[in-house]
Amino acid sequence: MEMLMAHDPGLNIPSIISGFENVLLHEDVPHDVRRSVIKDCNKTLRKCQRASAKKLLSIQVVLTEATKEAAMYNGQEEETNDLAKYQNIIVHLTGLLYLRGKPLAEDMSRNQNIFKRLTNALHPRGLPKDRSTELVELLKATGIRDTSQWLDLLSEVKCDGTVSELLAKAMDLTGHIEISDGHLAAFMRVLSYARPSLLVLDISGDPEDIPCLRELLVGMIDATWKVELRLRHDFRHPRADGSVLDVTLQQVFRSGRLQVTKFRGQLSGSTLAALPSSLKDLYLAVKDDDHYRELLLTLSSLQGRLPRMKWLALHVSACLDAASLRPLPGVNLPYLWVSGVEEATVEGASRVVAALQPSGGYFMLLFPGACEEEEALARLVEQLGREGVRVRRGVAASPRIDGGKAERLRGLVERGLGGLFWTRDEDYIWR
Repeated sequence: MEMLMAHDPGLNIPSIISGFENVLLHEDVPHDVRRSVIKDCNKTLRKCQRASAKKLLSIQVVLTEATKEAAMYNGQEEETNDLAKYQNIIVHLTGLLYLRGKPLAEDMSRNQNIFKRLTNALHPRGLPKDRSTELVELLKATGIRDTSQWLDLLSEVKCDGTVSELLAKAMDLTGHIEISDGHLAAFMRVLSYARPSLLVLDISGDPEDIPCLRELLVGMIDATWKVELRLRHDFRHPRADGSVLDVTLQQVFRSGRLQVTKFRGQLSGSTLAALPSSLKDLYLAVKDDDHYRELLLTLSSLQGRLPRMKWLALHVSACLDAASLRPLPGVNLPYLWVSGVEEATVEGASRVVAALQPSGGYFMLLFPGACEEEEALARLVEQLGREGVRVRRGVAASPRIDGGKAERLRGLVERGLGGLFWTRDEDYIWR
């Protein structure tokens, strides 16, 4: 580290110039003289920085020299390529000088950790371009390849604009890109370099707790990408007052440029009406009777407005008023999640499922949490059979139950609804 820093220009020119300006102002130096002095100082400082940069030692040279010295000191044979052998020494030295950011991820390779810490430690005011370039090349050489690894790096290491740009180029933000909660802030830093053929935003957390999500959606509005928006928390836990992203989503849908092909979450009636014609899959949560009535008109006309739509999935409560419900549009793959199935709601849940059934029956029915009361689920399946409900694929429920109980339900579903039956873990059934 001493060798690296000794050859690092390290001049914070804006800070130095600001200091000169303050002194000249304090001494009441005339304006034209101040301007001339500052111009000369700036020129001299930049010349000094360029000269220093030409003498800049590469990180690889320093690592090689350090390895030679260690080998000589220990009387051992030189091992120039075995960086992992000296990991603890390098990490300790870099950490002593300057360490910022979150703890490093344990699953990154040992050599990657070294260079990630170097990125943080070498120059708190920003790395010279040559050194930035070499650092990114070394990171690539340690085995970082896919986008998620680069985004892990951006999430954990403080980088200046130059390094961020080089990392963006290294990660190749084209093709299919999938971004989850933990990478949103990092992706925002390289958003201007992204050119994906398909961007998947797969968000599990509550959007209210992810402020950069709204910022990212607004930043994408003028892009021409294909996009899938999976707001899993909104779909699983709809709010009485609507999604906190509703206004932003309406702007996204009305952009005229972004091609939203899939959406999962909660929408108001006006935002549902703004869905673009590019949409193919819609997973929509219904909070209560008032919300359903708000959605009904647009929901009934979706097939005519969205000619490409093949998947339509609704998440509803077993406690909805079945009298106000209308059959789902007859898309190719209709799904229905019904939550809140228990002994006291079996009759109501049966009426809800029957009222929403499209003309060709359901592709899948899903009952999260219903296996907690296996007898209630069995009664529901029998009642649905009497109501004329049919499934082309099958029925799934959570949580998992033992083989004997599942076998009984499997027989009921097969005989009464015409499909298969599975039990799954709670998280799995919502995915």
